[in-house]
Amino acid sequence: MPDDTTDYRYVNEDIYNESYSYEGLGGRLKYKHLLPLNIQLGLSLDVQQKHLGYAGYNLIGDTVAVRRFDLRTNVDFSLSRYFEVYKNLSAELIFLAGYDRNQSNDEFNNYYLYYWLIGLGIGF
Repeated sequence: MPDDTTDYRYVNEDIYNESYSYEGLGGRLKYKHLLPLNIQLGLSLDVQQKHLGYAGYNLIGDTVAVRRFDLRTNVDFSLSRYFEVYKNLSAELIFLAGYDRNQSNDEFNNYYLYYWLIGLGIGF
């Protein structure tokens, strides 16, 4: 049991941001278009506003807001092509790139990232 001189901070935040710990609005726009050579183009935009039920903190653990507020934006771009390889064998080649931004009054959850993926799917 720690004594009163110990300097520690306890954050009452779940390690997972499950869907019941916040309230707010969100929306998604998706666009798909078939290009020449059976290439499928995909674009999507997701925006989500979250008012979480716990405080926002800075990087050293001090409370900076009574409630954490996040505004998350995600943009995806994809190109994919489906191939019939043999009678019951198919493949899909995909390229995906995107940007993810989370604006938060909690410094640990205030971030942005870029990502990309090249994938191959095999169907039987």
